Amino acid sequence: MRDIERILKATQCPEETKLSYAMYMLTKDVVFWWINIRQMMEERGENVNCESFKVDFWKNTSDSVKYAKEIEFMQLEQGNLYVTNYATRFKQLARFST
Repeated sequence: MRDIERILKATQCPEETKLSYAMYMLTKDVVFWWINIRQMMEERGENVNCESFKVDFWKNTSDSVKYAKEIEFMQLEQGNLYVTNYATRFKQLARFST
């Protein structure tokens, strides 16, 4: 998800097209999840935009995935990684740590 946000920011994507571009970059099960979430939001008359997608995505990320990422963060070691690669991975996983 963070990669998608970085791409949208780097390309200076207009707010009104961010959601369409983000949906294009989704893969596998996330696409089907979003189709269902979007339909439910529209039926409830909720605003469907890139921000609402991000909120629902993080709210609905399963606890098991969050826990696995937290464990991965806790066990992260630099090993043979370059410092920049290690720092990037650290930042990616740090948001899952409690």
